[in-house]
Amino acid sequence: MNPLMRKRIALLLCACLSLGAAGCGAENGTSDQAGGAQTAETIGGGGFPADSAAETEQAEEPAAEETEEDGSTVEIGGRTYRLSFEDEFDGDSLDTKKWSLCPEWKRQDVGGYWKDSETSVHDGELWLRARIGEDGTPVSGAVRTMGKFEQAYGYFECRMMFPSTTGFWGAFWMMCGDVGMEDGTAVSGAEVDIIETGECARKGVNHAIHWDGYGAAHKSVSKVIPKVPDLYEGWHTYGFEWTKDAYIFYIDGEETWRTSEPGICEKPGYMKLTTEFGSWAAPIVPEDLPDYCRVDWVRAYESAGD
Repeated sequence: MNPLMRKRIALLLCACLSLGAAGCGAENGTSDQAGGAQTAETIGGGGFPADSAAETEQAEEPAAEETEEDGSTVEIGGRTYRLSFEDEFDGDSLDTKKWSLCPEWKRQDVGGYWKDSETSVHDGELWLRARIGEDGTPVSGAVRTMGKFEQAYGYFECRMMFPSTTGFWGAFWMMCGDVGMEDGTAVSGAEVDIIETGECARKGVNHAIHWDGYGAAHKSVSKVIPKVPDLYEGWHTYGFEWTKDAYIFYIDGEETWRTSEPGICEKPGYMKLTTEFGSWAAPIVPEDLPDYCRVDWVRAYESAGD
């Protein structure tokens, strides 16, 4: 069965069950390392939607052209890829065979932290919450596939709904190879920001590549797409094609940036879905919090060529 059809059926079942009841979130400055052990059953369980007035309507917005009825292969730019990773966030907790929570590190320049409690799976979606904690500390949710799924080259895509307020941003990104290697090129390692909403105050989005570590040698190249307010309303797909010759970025199936300027990383990378506070995203507006970055699904594909 097509994955999108499975999702539709699951949502209909959830709606029926609800009617039967009573009333019905850039490494930039921090290297990524292994965190502590986590217990699977309790990760990501929770009810963030009860705190939010956000709509839960699911609109279908396919990006890549599916070439098999079950969606196991896609064709992009004349290249055929086969499915290598998929998570539709069914169930009521994070699938720890695929994801782990990011360590509870201090993030960016406003004293915020990633915190385990800010990640939830509910009604077929991953919810990454951003809020001000009881002690006044900004906290937000983040997950990664480090050590569970890593791949060099291919096509990586997610369907997500951006937060609507400013002061923090949502992101879908990858850590590839050894980003800390300072050798003047991204061939040995790169942080690839597939999509970030740090331009949220201007209703813009950002693609970026970082390499040569996060110290004095740090380098980056980016593409800012300004004034796209439609991306802050409803669901959209964000894709990244990684070939041996180029990095290619897509929004809703349309190419938005292509570059090979820093050199193409040759080593596997893992995916991250995060929210975090920072001055880049304009001042925090406490009365607009909590707010959420929501993810419907994540997929990765490897080359189906010889």
